[in-house]
Amino acid sequence: MRYFGWMAGACAAVAMVCTGCAGYQLGSPVPQELRTIHVPAFENRTEYPMVGAMAAQQFMDAIIEDGTFTLTTYDRARLRVQAIATGISSSSVRYDRESTMIPEEYIITLKVQLYVFDRVTGETYINGKTFSASDTVLTRGEFQTGVTDALPRVSRKLAQRMLTALHTLHLPPEEPELTLEEAATVLEGESAEVPEPISYFGTEESDVEKQEEAELPPEAKRPAK
Repeated sequence: MRYFGWMAGACAAVAMVCTGCAGYQLGSPVPQELRTIHVPAFENRTEYPMVGAMAAQQFMDAIIEDGTFTLTTYDRARLRVQAIATGISSSSVRYDRESTMIPEEYIITLKVQLYVFDRVTGETYINGKTFSASDTVLTRGEFQTGVTDALPRVSRKLAQRMLTALHTLHLPPEEPELTLEEAATVLEGESAEVPEPISYFGTEESDVEKQEEAELPPEAKRPAK
């Protein structure tokens, strides 16, 4: 009995620790140099106001909860985010029992194009990739109200998917430095391609000189060597 009581207490303690660290990513592959990020409000191209600000806020909340990246100002951030909320779509999944022509449940989908740039290198890590997330909503005859209620949940799911993409970022590979032996080999190759200077001393007469001498009168020709 004492053993089982000890085990139950230990499990409860572990559960409490894990709950407190739910958002922490242990051993993230993202280099330390890429862990500062700036997230402005997303550009909103949907018909629903404040979707861009809402999606950006959910994204920042997910970043803070995750703990891998640090939100900072535009000037200090290594990663700079730009995003566009491109559209909200809906599809009916269930209809009213009394009227099959009136949907009462929809699937709401939000799409966002994401761009992530490197302030230092100019590298584009994510170039307009489209992320989407969906959730169901009961409209009960109030479609606009139902969509408005569903958007925070959809934005939260979308933020998690974009955050997962951030965890795949890595620095571009750098060109390896040459060793002394490799540098010497390169220099030898370059010197071998340089043509040797032509010396005109101690060489036989050229064809032009022979032709010019042939055109001279016999008394002006040079004696043979």
